[in-house]
Amino acid sequence: MNTEIQYRELTLALNRDYEHACSFRVAVKNYKGQMTHVDCVLRRDQIVKGDGIYWGLNSGTVIASSYSDKEVTERKRLQNSKHLQDGEVVEIDGGLYTAKVNGQYVNAVTFVPVAA
Repeated sequence: MNTEIQYRELTLALNRDYEHACSFRVAVKNYKGQMTHVDCVLRRDQIVKGDGIYWGLNSGTVIASSYSDKEVTERKRLQNSKHLQDGEVVEIDGGLYTAKVNGQYVNAVTFVPVAA
């Protein structure tokens, strides 16, 4: 019996094209206190370059007259994905981090290293 825990793995998006494959949804409370979600992409260096803090950039909503195949595929993938929850442990670059959901802000989620 395999008792090893499997964690969701998040990947840094190194360019705009790759963001469509690396985005994830975060469960947040809106201004009325009701649960909703925001779409995010993983970033590193939240406060200053080189600080090493991983965080989720709220990618916001964009309405367009037409969407690329990558955008349509991303939307379908996100609609069927499990939302990241506050306190959930994820794997980033081989390390374990706890998600600290901030809310419907630009920095919707910050990832805190799990103590060894």
